[in-house]
Amino acid sequence: MVEMAESEGSDFSRRLGQLRTERDMSLRQLARATFYSKSYLHELENGSKRPTAQAAQRLDSALRAGGELSALADTQRGSSKLSGVRG
Repeated sequence: MVEMAESEGSDFSRRLGQLRTERDMSLRQLARATFYSKSYLHELENGSKRPTAQAAQRLDSALRAGGELSALADTQRGSSKLSGVRG
């Protein structure tokens, strides 16, 4: 199950980078729009940090993603909760 969480984390990271590129925004511009640091946004894009619900919502708004990033973040959080359950 850990692989699933990593895959979904990669989906969020990959989509975040795609949206930022499509919107022709630099990390600096996105940082200003979301009130997050460039380094934090870079960590989200490269998958070394997981997004909080608030971060995903701010990114959705700034990138006009229509809730797509929030949905990916919710899926990621749900999978990581399930991976901790032993059966």
